[in-house]
Amino acid sequence: MENAIGIVYDGQFYQLLLHKKPTVFKENIRPMEARIPLPLIFSDDQNGQIVNVAYVSNKPEVVGNTVALSSEMLEILYGNSTEEPCSFLPGTVGGSTNVRP
Repeated sequence: MENAIGIVYDGQFYQLLLHKKPTVFKENIRPMEARIPLPLIFSDDQNGQIVNVAYVSNKPEVVGNTVALSSEMLEILYGNSTEEPCSFLPGTVGGSTNVRP
């Protein structure tokens, strides 16, 4: 990994991952039943904000948000977005590894 974008909180680094495709929320019901895509409606003032989405009565809703990020920060985040699911940063565990033949 060449670079990682994230936030520093309480002296620790937390990586932010942004996917190129938007997230589609489905109805939060039993997994074996058919689930239809549900729209998540945003107000104009929520554009560019980091939001917390939760299911309320089986429908996605914004339950918290921040001030809007700058357009430069949004460009940096989207410019470093990924199309593939990615793993977390390498761990800091040391020592030897036993490999099965």
